[in-house]
Amino acid sequence: LAGLWEMTESAERAIRNWDLTLAQSAELIAKEKLLALPGERFSYGGLSYNVAGRITEVVSGMPFEQFMLERLLKPLGMKDTTFKPDADQGERVVNISKPAGQSHHTTLFSFDPEKDSLRKKLILVGGGLYASAKDLAIFLQMHLNGGIYAGNRILSETTVAEMQKDQIGNANVSYHPVPESQDYGLGWVRDRFGRNGETRSVSHPGMFGTIQWIDSDRNLVGILFTPMPLQYTHPIHRLVRAQVLALFPIED
Repeated sequence: LAGLWEMTESAERAIRNWDLTLAQSAELIAKEKLLALPGERFSYGGLSYNVAGRITEVVSGMPFEQFMLERLLKPLGMKDTTFKPDADQGERVVNISKPAGQSHHTTLFSFDPEKDSLRKKLILVGGGLYASAKDLAIFLQMHLNGGIYAGNRILSETTVAEMQKDQIGNANVSYHPVPESQDYGLGWVRDRFGRNGETRSVSHPGMFGTIQWIDSDRNLVGILFTPMPLQYTHPIHRLVRAQVLALFPIED
């Protein structure tokens, strides 16, 4: 399926028309022509995530939003995480801006719960969650613990390990969320490896400035919320993550 920067107009509508249901979104995506046969090409983007979300609905028999709430968010106690913030939650959603000269910024997005949340039907599976830093830290800690948080198993150890394995193989990489990388698991960019090729650190950037990472060697998780488009925050993220590595040196 097409990645973020190669979608047709009809594909764009499938994940940007907020009046659609997730089922209708998947139906539109199913009509799109494949850009390559499975396994030949890797292209990161929102179409594939919406299809995966719809499959979850069919298998579970419940809306994706409800599935996430009952199987992930409630068991983890992630009370600030939702696809559709209400008015009270919306007051804490930060503006997205970009630099506009020295010490100035231009606002690109300011959250309006009536327009941006409550009226939307469509769930954007690949980038639609709003969360707090605390909630995201809980989610990452669960992954660091091999699928367990506060004594409760949320994901199987096998699932967590599979998400961190190479899923690209010999496929040609046409679009990757981190341009300098050629490694990708399931939802994770694979950053660092051990002597036997095992994954030791994973991360994932967000289009509007979030970076999250898990470092198994140092037994830590990291989060940065930098509310600007990724092209402006990527250098900041690299610098901060390098400083964190330097603060917690490990023996090779």
